Amino acid sequence: MISSEFRAARKTLGLTQEALAGELGVTPHVIIGIENGEARVSKAITREMEYRVAVAKTDAILKASGLPECPVAKDLLRPYTDDMSTEEMVKHSKAVIAHFENCPTCKARSDYASKHAPPIPELPSPLWIRPFAFMEDLLEKLPAPLRPPKGDRGEARRAAMWAATFFSTVAIGYALIVAIARLASGGASSSWWRESAGVIVTSPPAFFVGFFLAGTVYDLTRPISSRFGGYVLRGGLIPPALYGSVGIALALSTKDIRLSQWPTMVLALTIIGTLVGSVMWVIDRVRGNLPNSRDD
Repeated sequence: MISSEFRAARKTLGLTQEALAGELGVTPHVIIGIENGEARVSKAITREMEYRVAVAKTDAILKASGLPECPVAKDLLRPYTDDMSTEEMVKHSKAVIAHFENCPTCKARSDYASKHAPPIPELPSPLWIRPFAFMEDLLEKLPAPLRPPKGDRGEARRAAMWAATFFSTVAIGYALIVAIARLASGGASSSWWRESAGVIVTSPPAFFVGFFLAGTVYDLTRPISSRFGGYVLRGGLIPPALYGSVGIALALSTKDIRLSQWPTMVLALTIIGTLVGSVMWVIDRVRGNLPNSRDD
């Protein structure tokens, strides 16, 4: 974006140089310098201005369309405040998504905007948010049968992908440290790297498959999560789902675990997990932590 385009964008937004500086978090001298051609427009400011202009044009087109506004959406789209907790922010975001998916007025405005308004670029986001957006994009590219549904029905699978990313990173880092330590010890044989390479190659797929299966079990049992069967299924299936993949990877990459031990470990985890789930249901029932006091 060049200085003349930046000036035109500011005028489209109907903001003074001082007002725009305040909204972008810069001094008025920066805005003046940009419009005079004395300062370069950064990529971050360019993205911010392009997004704001696209939103302003879309608002103007919707206003001219005569379509009614949704008072509920206007209230839901209020900005977050500093005193809101993370739980409140998440709850509010879910309420916004649920409303826009089910409100006829909002759907009509969205359909009209998609046909008559210019496309709105991706909302500029801080660096710490971008990994979340990247993961969401990856999940959306999965084949339809594997793609987690939006909302609560796919929440555990989406969280599982983050857990898999974390554990994969830890496993790879550990393998690299071990490899470097063995190399630095001096007496390494020609196979010093094989175990570390095996961990690096097998761990990420194992963690992603295992956590995805565990997340799937959690999501699918959500409707019966407070029932005895829900506790038993989660306890009996989630641990072996994790170990079922990770255990095979460990058996292939290290000599400490044998592949022949895998079925026994999976069976043991299933039995132990089932018992733990049963006990946890009894404890929650006695403590009154269940939605009702009877076994459904």
